[in-house]
Amino acid sequence: MAVSAEARPASTPPTAPAAAAAEAVAADAAVPAGYRPGEKVEMDTAAGYDDMPLDPLLLPEGGLSLHHRNFALAYNSSALKGWVKQGSPCCAACSTAGAWNSVLHLDRDAPGAHSQATVLEVMAGLLRDRRDRERASLERALLVKDVDELLAILTARVEKTGKMVGGRKAAGVKPKECVAHIRQHCMDMVLEKAAAAPGAVPEEAAPLPADPAAAGPGFGMPENVWESLIDAWAMTPETVHAEREEERRQGALTAAAAAAALAVAAAAGSFERADAAEGAMATVKGDGEEEEEEEGRGFDDDEDDEELVATVNMGKKKPAGKAARKTSGKAGVKKGPPKKDLQTLVNESLTAWLRAVIALAQLTRAAPSTAGIGNWGILQAMNVLAEAAAAEENPSGMRVKGSVLMGRGSGVAIKVKATDDAAAAAKQWHQLRQAFDAPNSALLFHLTNHYALVFAMRSWTTPDGAVNREILTARKGQRPNTWLPFERVREIVLGWGGYKVMQIVDQEGQPEPAPEAAAAPLPDAAP
Repeated sequence: MAVSAEARPASTPPTAPAAAAAEAVAADAAVPAGYRPGEKVEMDTAAGYDDMPLDPLLLPEGGLSLHHRNFALAYNSSALKGWVKQGSPCCAACSTAGAWNSVLHLDRDAPGAHSQATVLEVMAGLLRDRRDRERASLERALLVKDVDELLAILTARVEKTGKMVGGRKAAGVKPKECVAHIRQHCMDMVLEKAAAAPGAVPEEAAPLPADPAAAGPGFGMPENVWESLIDAWAMTPETVHAEREEERRQGALTAAAAAAALAVAAAAGSFERADAAEGAMATVKGDGEEEEEEEGRGFDDDEDDEELVATVNMGKKKPAGKAARKTSGKAGVKKGPPKKDLQTLVNESLTAWLRAVIALAQLTRAAPSTAGIGNWGILQAMNVLAEAAAAEENPSGMRVKGSVLMGRGSGVAIKVKATDDAAAAAKQWHQLRQAFDAPNSALLFHLTNHYALVFAMRSWTTPDGAVNREILTARKGQRPNTWLPFERVREIVLGWGGYKVMQIVDQEGQPEPAPEAAAAPLPDAAP
């Protein structure tokens, strides 16, 4: 049996802001601020950090067995001592703090250790920077100086629906909904302007009144901002009437289809189908249960890491991939991506800005959520923490770096494909184990709607020859409590381009990675 655990002397970390006490209180609270008693909350329990006996946690069925042939276990004691509790849906921040503490071999309560609160502060700064960049891009597309006042109208319209920008679950709005609200407001303006002009649209043809929240000269907005949007969307009274009539038609069809499905299912006695149809009806009516916030579905993470690449340098991506660098018929001439029309450019810029606005509102609310933070945010946060360490002349912290280790697509060290055979999967396991065993290293898994550390890896062969490979992580909160089969890990990373295993390391003393082609062959039967 091979058992390994790292226990190196702690390094001197950068000094973190003194907010760990507030984070501990939030993590142990029965109900975080802004939640109702009994409401489901993505957070750790109030159980103590030390309520984790190692044998039941690490060993199959709580102990060793002679039936487990070739049993091997590796666990990261620094991760077990450095993980921090999650006090709200902010797994990206807590897992980042735990990875930092683990790499520098810091107990979670040691001087300089990072916490949920300190990393949230860093990630809020990243989102403010992104919001400002996206705002500038939108202002260039619209040829205006300021678009911030759009938020006043948007907030008023959203609140009239019982929701809020940055709200939790079903009480919040997505960027697409926000664009629709702004578009509807532009339609109101077009119709009101037409009604006030000679030859106005007949009253009976006007489909909807203007939004009362937006009433007043200029609707509370600089006229050139609205005119720029209206021009970009090529809105006229005729196109507005046609679009709203189509919206009514589609809404009626959807409601009728859901009602018919409910009637058929109920008549057939299919309660399960009736429940599903009832849910569809609730969606049409804008009613129903709250949907769970999707942690980790942040900017750019719906793409394979062609753009994110293996590392992120303070938010600067590498140049676009192959699709944007096609060569034309003339040798040596580079052809960039096709030029976008104004409407596409405005739609993309507006959506990107609103996504950043929503993500920042979610992260800075009473019960913060990192739903808008993706892999990029974790890797950039590590860069920010390392820069802070450099400013404090801390040699250990300034060497910390994050990279994408395992997943599908390009820009990963361990590439997983749906066509992999058993030998390829075995090789990937050994590569993952090698990274796990590296000195001053921590693995951070972006799994289904969640981020958590990889605390341990184990493998064994059963008497009938079946090979079991598992990793210890967390599905809810940050407490290590779930052994995932490696087959399931592969399924997760194949399911979406954003799901990845990342590696955080102190680069001091790290071995140079061997070229993939030069890797020694591994026996297929080895765990």
